[in-house]
Amino acid sequence: MKKKFFLGICLSFFLATTVSFAQGSLGEDYFYTQEYAAAKNYFEKQADQSSPLTSYYLGDIALQEGKMAEAKTYFENGLAQNPKLGLNEVGLGKLLLKTDPKAAENHFDAAIKLNKKDKMVYLAIARAYFEAGMKPQALVKIAELRKLDKKYPYLYILEGDIWLSEGKEGEAATQYAQAMAFDSKCVPAYIKNALVYENTGISGNETAIEELNKVLETNPDYILAYKYLGRIYYDSGRYNEAIEAYKKFMAGGNYTVKDLTSYAGALYFTEQYDEASKIINEGLASIPDDFVLNRLAAYSALQKEDYAGGIKYSERFFAIPKNPKTKYISLDYITYGKLLAKSGQAESAVAQYKKAIELEPENRDLYLEVSEACAEAGLYAEAGDYYSKYINLLGEEVQALDYYNVGRNYYSAGAPKVRVLMTAQQDASVVVDQADVELGKELLNKAVAAFSKVAEMVPESHLGYFWRARATSALDPTTELGLAKDAYEETAKVILAKEGGNGSSDLKEAYEYLAVYYYKRFATNNKAEDKAQMKSYSEKLLTMDPENGLAKQLIEIAK
Repeated sequence: MKKKFFLGICLSFFLATTVSFAQGSLGEDYFYTQEYAAAKNYFEKQADQSSPLTSYYLGDIALQEGKMAEAKTYFENGLAQNPKLGLNEVGLGKLLLKTDPKAAENHFDAAIKLNKKDKMVYLAIARAYFEAGMKPQALVKIAELRKLDKKYPYLYILEGDIWLSEGKEGEAATQYAQAMAFDSKCVPAYIKNALVYENTGISGNETAIEELNKVLETNPDYILAYKYLGRIYYDSGRYNEAIEAYKKFMAGGNYTVKDLTSYAGALYFTEQYDEASKIINEGLASIPDDFVLNRLAAYSALQKEDYAGGIKYSERFFAIPKNPKTKYISLDYITYGKLLAKSGQAESAVAQYKKAIELEPENRDLYLEVSEACAEAGLYAEAGDYYSKYINLLGEEVQALDYYNVGRNYYSAGAPKVRVLMTAQQDASVVVDQADVELGKELLNKAVAAFSKVAEMVPESHLGYFWRARATSALDPTTELGLAKDAYEETAKVILAKEGGNGSSDLKEAYEYLAVYYYKRFATNNKAEDKAQMKSYSEKLLTMDPENGLAKQLIEIAK
């Protein structure tokens, strides 16, 4: 119901209004759309800095920035330049409104005495009350202003702003439409009306774009409309259109770092990294510690493979003091991690990836990123752990390759820890850390479990059996227990069935293991069947590798 009322009342005003715009004072348009940074740039560039009206605007802008002393100086200078301009009296009163309301009212009264019929004075007083949270007093002044001129568009703009501050977008839009009806050249009214659509989604961004284009149809050079078009296109993910709008807006030279940020973002998302970097650097030249620009700088540097530069941007980004408006996202840490990894700082990269996971513990791709970074850093046990968590989040999407990668990581982590037992047998100076050996066995058992899943999921491939054989062989480095026998036999069986015994190194490894296994059994038990198996596998080895020394030795033993 609210939506119908909102659309109906606005439509009636649009149909009754012939749109015709004049540029007027761009600075005032910025001011009345609360684009204070842009307004400040505009007024500071004016040739006549001594204008009392310019002093008023700059004073009010300084007040908006919290620079009370600077604001007071502007207002006092404005009065000195022209004691009869009541607006600067309003400014002095506005400074006192929260701390000394009575003194503020005295300034307001003085302003009205100076300019009894000046609509801008009444508007400024009403807005001062509104911005101070004193709505009843603001409404009193609005009523007085209405008596002066009920068709004054800025009266309705202020009423719209009051409604908007209370979350009543439909009522706000009605007032902005009133302003447009009474003055078809009041650009701030059109801008604010368009932004109601943007901010609430009542009719979506498309309607906001249509309203802004009404401004440009008559006056293509009205650059403020391009600013908002750029912003809406950017927020809608229409980055190419945002770029074109921002180009036109920035051609006027009166833009802010925030505008540069959105422009740079659009360039980044369209993979125009060099152009994005130029815009980013322009913004950073003004505000070196800008949170978003440093973020974009690091992102762009990664894409441009400028890893050293990207690390510097990331370091500066994370060193910027946080405030309620700044918030890290996982991509910040991922980007920093990738920059570090590409620079050979793998362990530092892992630390950044872990921070990303803390922000998004359900983002399965992050676990894969961390696993790969850990593996690159040689942290294979952690790589296996993070890959296992990735698998848990994959659910039914898990593939044999995933288990294979888990197994390889655990194997790489565990095998060296157990292998030290063999080294210690050959070198008495080697100290065995039994706890570390036990950890190695635990990791190898995890590898065996993972490779068993591979064999289960793709039994036609020999890789699951082969790597399970390697992992179990690592658990039995002397081959005394023959833990890998069955897996190596399956390896050979699958290879021969599928590949016809094509001389693969994996088949050769299987034959070597089995030949040695049966040799040790024969040496222990002196059974003919073990001797026969030893000879058989040794002959198969020689068929594949006629110069194989191990096979030759075992055949000699079998004679």
